[in-house]
Amino acid sequence: MAATAKIGTSTTVTHTSFTGKILSIDGPNPTLETINASHMATTNYHDFIGTNLIDPGSVSMEIEIISGASPGSIPTVGNTASSLVITFPGASMMTAATAICVGYTVNIPLEDKITGTVEFKISGAWS
Repeated sequence: MAATAKIGTSTTVTHTSFTGKILSIDGPNPTLETINASHMATTNYHDFIGTNLIDPGSVSMEIEIISGASPGSIPTVGNTASSLVITFPGASMMTAATAICVGYTVNIPLEDKITGTVEFKISGAWS
């Protein structure tokens, strides 16, 4: 059987708070809260029901810090939501959401490239 896996090379992300070279992307990771619906007659296992609201999760990215980068290329943590678009290789699949940049860390190793991790909290549904 032929392999059907996709390679992530050429995946792009656009968001107004930064520009940078993306090394990896984790997420999105939507979750649904549950309510324990067990009662006195429940036996052996707990019963659960799902709530109506889905937490759309977050997306984190490892990025390469560009040498001599302008301040506009450093992710801006703040409470302003704007469009986050992830375009997968071949532009055959794209997902978009409103997101807030909620975190940014820098990793400065000895004799290696400087990288950072940026995290976005999704607000509302993915499209």
